[in-house]
Amino acid sequence: MIDNVTNYTKFLRWKEITNEIISSIGDITSLTTDEKTSLVGAINEVFADLGDIATLTTTDKTNAVNAIIEIVANIGDMTQLKTTTKNVLVGAINEVFDNIGPLSTLTTAEKGSTVGAINEIDADVGDLSTLTTTEKGSTVGAINEIDANNSGNTDDIGDLTALTTAAKTDLVSAVNEVDADIQTRVLETDFGVYKMTIPVKNNEPQLGRFSLATELSNAVTMFNTDDTVIQEFNSSVIAEGDQFINDNADNGGLGASMGADIQQLLTAMGRVSPRYGFEYYIAEITGGAGTTNAITVNAIIYNPQTTNSNKFITRIGQWVTWAGWIKLKGLNNAGDLGIIVGDADSTVYVDGVDVGASPLITITDGWKHVRVTKQLTDSEFDENFPMIAGNVSDVIQVACSSLYNGLADIGLHEGVV
Repeated sequence: MIDNVTNYTKFLRWKEITNEIISSIGDITSLTTDEKTSLVGAINEVFADLGDIATLTTTDKTNAVNAIIEIVANIGDMTQLKTTTKNVLVGAINEVFDNIGPLSTLTTAEKGSTVGAINEIDADVGDLSTLTTTEKGSTVGAINEIDANNSGNTDDIGDLTALTTAAKTDLVSAVNEVDADIQTRVLETDFGVYKMTIPVKNNEPQLGRFSLATELSNAVTMFNTDDTVIQEFNSSVIAEGDQFINDNADNGGLGASMGADIQQLLTAMGRVSPRYGFEYYIAEITGGAGTTNAITVNAIIYNPQTTNSNKFITRIGQWVTWAGWIKLKGLNNAGDLGIIVGDADSTVYVDGVDVGASPLITITDGWKHVRVTKQLTDSEFDENFPMIAGNVSDVIQVACSSLYNGLADIGLHEGVV
């Protein structure tokens, strides 16, 4: 403790007391305040920086220490934080934020806050108290209850693995599969459409042979008559191409040998060494320059090359099916890529696969089995059905043509029908 200076203090002692005071105060120039000339100025600066204690929002407003102690108490023991970071609040909060992830990636409509997103999910789940299950506390519990109830009914349901459907994991999928299959077989009452999946009568005269039955000979071409739906159109020219020959020499028979085009067709049909069968010709169509009833597909104009002379091919509201084998043998028009089969109102199947409307057939495709289906909505005829469209000088081959009333799927037929 430093002595007080009195009237009786000797000068030497006064000097010592003064030095002790200076030593206790320290070097004023080492103050970290801006004010370094006097203690009063430095203290006032600290006080100003500290602010008005009376304006503290803590309960304790007597001094800064007590206020800080109160805040620490409100924060709690940071070592009890469940985050990995436990030494600073900012680090802990950032860790929680990272674990939550960016709200913008939420799949809910609400992306502004996790509370909003959770409320949205809760609304979608619905009021659990309205569940008809005994368990109403959670959706998982309710589902488990249903599953447990169903598990006791296996005797009624039977062994799902014994189903003949492709779907064998649950009844809903199996029933849906059967329903989809039935839709291709049952009578549709809206338009009186009979969808057939079994061989049915070919309504095209001459049975699509484009020529003669095996017992006949010396037949002449009939492409320019009314006996077939494949007739010349837009100045096209149709001639008989290669012939399938019964008892042909190519497969050990006594008849003549067959041409390369018919051999390629038989290969496409999957026929191995066919010696016997109904004889038929390939119809070879050379495209004409006419443009009547032209159609545009992918910005390219295609002109119909065949007609059925406006035959009454089915009734209004009914479907009609044409099936046959088609090949683009020659393409002679710059800019064209191939030929088109079927118009925009048709559904076309190529090699048994639904390809939609107006598919393109190219030279590299070779022989393709084509089935064209269409519903006649305003008349009983369609002049260019099945719509085989190309351009001048294209060489198009057609074989084993067939026409059916209704949606018929006869499969990839391997000869005349």
